Amino acid sequence: MSRRVSVIIPAYNAAGFIRAALDSVCAQTVLPDEILVIDDGSTDGTAGEVADFGRTDLVRYIHQKNLGVSGARNAGLDLATGDWIAFLDADDVWLPPRLELALAVADRYPDLLWVGAASDEVPLTKPPVRRGASARALTMLVDGCVFENIFEVFHRDCLFLPLTMFLHRRCFEEVGRFDPGLLHREDVDLWVRIGLRYPRVGYVTEPLGRYIRRPESLTNRLAPMSTLDMVRHLRRRAGEVPNGERILRPYALWMTREACKVWLHQGARTELRAAFEEFPDWIPARWNASLRLLASLPAFAGKGLARLLRARLRVLGRSRAGPR
Repeated sequence: MSRRVSVIIPAYNAAGFIRAALDSVCAQTVLPDEILVIDDGSTDGTAGEVADFGRTDLVRYIHQKNLGVSGARNAGLDLATGDWIAFLDADDVWLPPRLELALAVADRYPDLLWVGAASDEVPLTKPPVRRGASARALTMLVDGCVFENIFEVFHRDCLFLPLTMFLHRRCFEEVGRFDPGLLHREDVDLWVRIGLRYPRVGYVTEPLGRYIRRPESLTNRLAPMSTLDMVRHLRRRAGEVPNGERILRPYALWMTREACKVWLHQGARTELRAAFEEFPDWIPARWNASLRLLASLPAFAGKGLARLLRARLRVLGRSRAGPR
């Protein structure tokens, strides 16, 4: 399988940090074949910073009207000539072995079409936080670098950020690209679509990038997708492929359990009623009767029951965690 690699960097008003992102790509132990900087309608000095950076043998700068991060990534995919695609947001950085280690997994398993990795989240006022597979998830790795079903670990135990993903272009040819209609979790949506067709994914346990959480970061400015809408979205995606619900089920059950916890804390009876109507088979069996009762009660009567259910969840959580 060919090893030609394209790097896509969407940038919007990134003059203050685009150089650091480019430096981190050009410091790789294995260099990519091209770097596409997609300037998504910047109004600051982003263009000048890229021009001053040089490396015209690698870097191509493309300016477009503002289409959002999905539109910028998709524009990069239109122009990319590589067989493998790697993404890096303009305000994040890679660590030097990022491409080398991802390529090593892809070379070792020629049937794999995508490889993820751990990363470090670097808040500006806190110590870094490791994002990636938990100890529980790591026990499911085959040969130390392959998950047989991404949906068995794809939740808080294993969160793939775009800067860690390494994808063969066949993924986009077969499942499509980033959905520009989604303002939140557009990356998760794409990973779900790929995973439904190719649940086997490579994984590098070593952190390969640093996600820099800034006050102006897009994730800090957008209202998150509601838990109910996310579960609805998962069911729609699962229905797009044969046996989709069976493949997605481990992740869907986890997401629904998380949604139930949110609804308990919020006393959200409307969401509970909708959940029982739309995906009753995803509601945890041990909570089913209690949640149905909560959903049926009027607001004043439901508060006390919600408190009791929350207390029970805390007890269950402690008993499952075991002694420390």
